[in-house]
Amino acid sequence: MDNKRSGVVVGLCLFTAGCTSGAQGAGTTATVAGQPTSSVSAAASSPAGTDVPGLFSEPGEVTPGIYQTDLVGTPVQVTVPAGWSRFEDFALDGPDNSYFAFFDVEDTYKDGCNWDKGKAGIGPTVDDLVAGLKAEKGLQTTAPEPVTVDGFTGVSLVTTTDPKIADFSGCYLGDFAVWTVVQNRQIGKQQPGEKTTTWILDLNGRRGVITAGSPGEMSDTTRAAIDGMLSSVKLG
Repeated sequence: MDNKRSGVVVGLCLFTAGCTSGAQGAGTTATVAGQPTSSVSAAASSPAGTDVPGLFSEPGEVTPGIYQTDLVGTPVQVTVPAGWSRFEDFALDGPDNSYFAFFDVEDTYKDGCNWDKGKAGIGPTVDDLVAGLKAEKGLQTTAPEPVTVDGFTGVSLVTTTDPKIADFSGCYLGDFAVWTVVQNRQIGKQQPGEKTTTWILDLNGRRGVITAGSPGEMSDTTRAAIDGMLSSVKLG
C-alpha cells in the first residue's frame, strides 16, 4: 500500500492493485464530512490557463496560491491555503489527516469489504456512479443532492461504511475498497466510519469526481479550508 505518511493513506486509503496491505460562491454553502452540500460556484474570476503553475508538478508542501491540474481532460484551477501538501498526482493532504482529491473514476465494487468478488460494471454517467455507490455492499451513502461547481452540474453525497463493520480485519487483504480509477488504482476507506464528501460532476459529457474528508474528526478551521478550496475551483 502507498503510504503518504505514518497512519495516513491519502486519508482515503489508497492502494494499488495486488497490494497486500491495505473537496461556494457568495451566498451559497458547502460543507464536508457528513453535512449537506448545496449549490457551489467558483469564487475565483480568472480562468484556468497555462500561466498558472501545475498543482502536482513537484512533490511536497504547497506554497499557498493558485494552481492548475487536470480532471478528465478539463483544466482545474484551485486556490490552496497554507498547510497542505501533495500526494502523487491527484490529492492534497491537509491538517487533521484531511484530504482534497481529484479522480477519474472507472468503476465501483460490488462489495467494499469483499472486493475480490469483483467490480459492478457501472456506466460512464454521474447517475451511474451514484447508483454504483448506493448498491455497493458495506457502503452507506447519503441522498444525492444537486450541486453546481463553476457552472458544471452534478450531485454531492457522503459515503461511509456500514456501522456493522467494526474493523477491516475480516475484509479481503484487510482493506475496504470503494472504487477504481484510471491509473489502475483502488480507492477505499482507511478506517470504519470514515466520511467522505463526494462531488460527482458532468464535465462536458465526462464524469469528474472531487472528494474531501478525513478518517477522523476535522476542526472548523480545516472544514473552512476545504470549503474555500471548493469555492475557488474553476473548471475549463
